[in-house]
Amino acid sequence: MIDDSCKIFKNEVKAALESAFTLAREAFDETGKDVLDPNVKDLIGHLYGKDAGNLRAARKFLDAISSRVPQRETRDVIDVNDVRIFCDLSRWEHRKVFDEEFLLDTIMDSTLPEDDEDWNNCNDPNGDLDAYVTNFPLRRGQVVKESYIQFCGRYLKQVRDQDPRLVQDMTDWEKWKNMPVKVVEKLQAWRGKTKVPIDALVLFDVVTVHELSHLRTAGYTKDRSPGGLSGMLKYNSPYGWTNCVKLSGDARSCEDAENVMFLALGVRLIKNGVGIKKSGALTDANNGRGASGEGAGEGEGKGKGKDSGGPA
Repeated sequence: MIDDSCKIFKNEVKAALESAFTLAREAFDETGKDVLDPNVKDLIGHLYGKDAGNLRAARKFLDAISSRVPQRETRDVIDVNDVRIFCDLSRWEHRKVFDEEFLLDTIMDSTLPEDDEDWNNCNDPNGDLDAYVTNFPLRRGQVVKESYIQFCGRYLKQVRDQDPRLVQDMTDWEKWKNMPVKVVEKLQAWRGKTKVPIDALVLFDVVTVHELSHLRTAGYTKDRSPGGLSGMLKYNSPYGWTNCVKLSGDARSCEDAENVMFLALGVRLIKNGVGIKKSGALTDANNGRGASGEGAGEGEGKGKGKDSGGPA
């Protein structure tokens, strides 16, 4: 269900959801073929290494996303797999009981501490969070609450200024082949997060794939950093292509939302003739065997996630 807070962004949100479902299904289908495109094989190797089990797990997330997360039009009957989408934080109120200060969600009837990192980042005009997800616990005797995706208002305003807004809207694919990162950064400077060329193509529908994968109905992906907590401190963020490649040799790559997201994005780029090198550089997918000449295993054969109000 798309909440009324998304009224001015409703068309953009609906388009991003539809495109995200398509990207996920496309990646699921392409990575399950008996004979893989050499570029897709390289992509799998970049993100998941040679362990076919990692790819099988990732494909389960893609399948769940592309099966279309339920979106009911009313709250009369709530299923555990329902999802609500919010586009601002206006429903939240600051409350104080005795000496305890907290944030109250007046729609979802839940609370967060005043210093919740994701909420405050999302509320900050200078923050860098695109969205986050909350999955409520399922406990016997308690009222069922649907999961929700919280898009940050600041990010949605940035999306409005972006051209193209969605990967599905891209048409001039030739210009992305062999494009230096400095040129890409200039074209997509609004993100402020570009480290390698492919990072610049994490558009609204691609971010939506990341967030959808965090949901209960998709299987609870996480935001992982190479090396766990020490890696988080070293690399400062679990996001971006470079971190995904560093995570590829780790079994946790199969449950990382960013790896799932880049798999979906990468397949779409390859289908349109754009290859992806291990470095994250973009190239001509039709020029030789794959983007890097590196093989993977057999084919089959902006965000954060939260559980119960806490970081995932």
